[in-house]
Amino acid sequence: MAVAPVPQSEDAAPASTPLGPLRYALETTSLSVSLVNATLSYQLTLTNTSQQMLRDLAIHGDLISAHASISPEEQFAGPLGTQPPQHRIQALLPGQSTFLNGQLRLPISAIRPLRRDSAVLFVPLARLRIEAVGLDSALVETCVVGQKPAGPGAGLRPFRLDTGPRVYAEIGQHTLDQPTSQAA
Repeated sequence: MAVAPVPQSEDAAPASTPLGPLRYALETTSLSVSLVNATLSYQLTLTNTSQQMLRDLAIHGDLISAHASISPEEQFAGPLGTQPPQHRIQALLPGQSTFLNGQLRLPISAIRPLRRDSAVLFVPLARLRIEAVGLDSALVETCVVGQKPAGPGAGLRPFRLDTGPRVYAEIGQHTLDQPTSQAA
């Protein structure tokens, strides 16, 4: 199965999205692959752009693998919020920003690998769901994560799983779909 690179600009900036009263920016910082888990480290910036306080923010996140056997709707659905949130914020005042660091883990056994010739590849999808009192609905975003492009105009590259444990520091992300609002 061929894996097409995801096109993006040369300067892959963090996904930054204004939607209603909340602006957020996700930046993926590294991906480590061990014998047990794939672990994505990230930084998330949240800014209240409204004149009202946002309360009881819950940020859910998960990591899945992109694969043709999973429907696009399922891949873009975002975490369902059935697990405890990655982060909780009691309140975000008007104009206030907060910066969060975290990790998303996916067991190696849960990865649905892609195969290209003899290579075993992994294309991670980082999914976010942000809920808060003061938002009309939950904010959901899905980003593909990959190694930075080899050259100008090239897309993100998948991660190899057949080369043993390693840490990838030169990574980026590309938002796959426009953020959607879902019932909280």
